Amino acid sequence: MRKKIALVSIVVAIIGLTIDIILARGAVGGLYINLMGVNIPDIIFGFSGLNYINVFFNMLLLTGGILLLKNGKEKRLIRYVFSLVLFSKVLWLLIIFIALIIEIFKGFDAQYIWFILLAVVAYSAWGALAYFILRYFQKEVPLEVVIKNDFDSLVQASKWKRVVNRLADFTIMVLLLFPYLKELVFSGFMRSFTREPGGEVVAQIILILFIAVLQVLYYFTFELVFQATPGKMLTGTRVITSDGGKPSVKQLFIRSTTRLVPFEAFSVFGNLWHDSWSDTYVVNEKREGVSGAAYFLIFPIYAVLAGGIYAGLEAYRTMQYKKRNMEIFEHNKEVLMSGLDKLTDKYFITLSEGFTEEQSFLKVERIDGDSITFIYIDANDSFNNYSTDQYEVERFYSAKKDSLPQFTISKKQLKAAIDTEYKEDDIYSNNKGKPILNNGRNYVVSDISEWFGAALKLDAIDIYEREEGQNISISVYNIGYPAVIEKVIDNTDSGINWEENYPIELSTSISYGNLSFISGTGEDIEKVDVNVFVKDSANSVRIYNLKSDDPENGAGVLKRIK
Repeated sequence: MRKKIALVSIVVAIIGLTIDIILARGAVGGLYINLMGVNIPDIIFGFSGLNYINVFFNMLLLTGGILLLKNGKEKRLIRYVFSLVLFSKVLWLLIIFIALIIEIFKGFDAQYIWFILLAVVAYSAWGALAYFILRYFQKEVPLEVVIKNDFDSLVQASKWKRVVNRLADFTIMVLLLFPYLKELVFSGFMRSFTREPGGEVVAQIILILFIAVLQVLYYFTFELVFQATPGKMLTGTRVITSDGGKPSVKQLFIRSTTRLVPFEAFSVFGNLWHDSWSDTYVVNEKREGVSGAAYFLIFPIYAVLAGGIYAGLEAYRTMQYKKRNMEIFEHNKEVLMSGLDKLTDKYFITLSEGFTEEQSFLKVERIDGDSITFIYIDANDSFNNYSTDQYEVERFYSAKKDSLPQFTISKKQLKAAIDTEYKEDDIYSNNKGKPILNNGRNYVVSDISEWFGAALKLDAIDIYEREEGQNISISVYNIGYPAVIEKVIDNTDSGINWEENYPIELSTSISYGNLSFISGTGEDIEKVDVNVFVKDSANSVRIYNLKSDDPENGAGVLKRIK
């Protein structure tokens, strides 16, 4: 049986670690995946996308499983982690039950019943597995016995073990109860008290009583069922009566409530009050595995492992970030270079000054071979009642073009002002700019586009889980003429069903409230390749292609193809 438990522990730990990594990468369906894992809320211990406390306990379980499989004796780590699993799943089931009661009174939404049932089955299965393993070890592990004066005597746990017990139990209570306490503190129920005179005192009393009840239930329930809390399972100790038997309900209730007495915790270095007042004792179980001191090596070892995992994830993210930036840079360079060969009198060239974000604009007026005459619009000096959005620049040009300065520039000069080499050390631009206007200022070409029409831009790609499959939402905005999306055509057999709620009106603002959305549904959305047909207020139709090989991470490229 111990070998089977060891194998189950190893499998559960590997599943848990795999889930932690999947969720750290931002996988869709995390809510459903979490039903399978030994998961601890990451409200306070998740950073860089990874819940390191989850990883720590899964590593503990993996270590315990390997040790038990190897020597058939070491069981403390397994008992400790599975006691945490049992506690967390019972908490979840209790929360689901309370939420159901509330929803029934509010008007229950039956469409979520299947997920609630799935959660109840999953958490019940986890809880039953943990309970079975803990009960098995409770029966199989004997107490430590020594001979004194020709009599068998049980060995009381040392003071240091008692300190470790308290710290381990406190850790579990903080990890599992803190998120719910936080929800209670910021709930409307608690805030309703703070609005009344003296209400803050009432709220504090309610919070203290809530914590006290949870603590009593924690100790009382574990010691009633297993004669040991998770902390005692970790140190291999157990609660007994003076004759070596199982404490009564009354004794355990006194023992658990006594812990609420002020300064009771400090009695650990003397005669513990919750022991003496309840006439109970904490004794050692027979040690079958490694010494307790060896357990302290786990923490520095896992600290190094956690550091390695963190460094590895950060290196991976940095690599992906650099790769994506390089792809964007190469795409932008290609667009700029090809734009020079497409110039007409409807094109604008956007200039940036070195590392700054200040913009100026060149409007094509005449093209004579390699020489191009532009009207120059200096947004820094000229724009008072206009913004630098495309539509506003077009309005400014139409109103002021007769009074704006002109420059003649060669295509060679413009090409020199385009970044052609990607370097990581430059934040905004690797090209410090070229003096293409001979006005004492250096410029970088940042955009070459045909204006006087709609100008569709990509804001974000988001994928959400739904009851069956996934939803995809592509947010876009328009910086040119007022326009509408007439239709969307999928270029692949991706299986995405795009919503046909056309025409979709496009605003001329980038603010969130004015974004427009292209939405669809699919089973497993891995790629996006669509053509978006946009018709502006001048009845001109432009076609844009949107491609994404990694839509789950929001990566995508939108470019005009016609």
